[in-house]
Amino acid sequence: MLYLGTDPVLRQLQGRPGPDGRWVDGVAQDAGLLPPGEPDAGAGGLLQVRRFAAADPAVDRQAARHALRR
Repeated sequence: MLYLGTDPVLRQLQGRPGPDGRWVDGVAQDAGLLPPGEPDAGAGGLLQVRRFAAADPAVDRQAARHALRR
């Protein structure tokens, strides 16, 4: 499954570096959809996550605005 998301969504799914520089897994690792640790394109997993990039700047702004909503 390929999932497209904005940067905040990618961090939530794939994880991010923590304050001490060590990798903090995201919800996709917690659910077993991605292997633990920093994302590796060749590592496999049930989920592929890619950054959403709109060709239209207005669509990109809307996506970023919606990503910040909770």
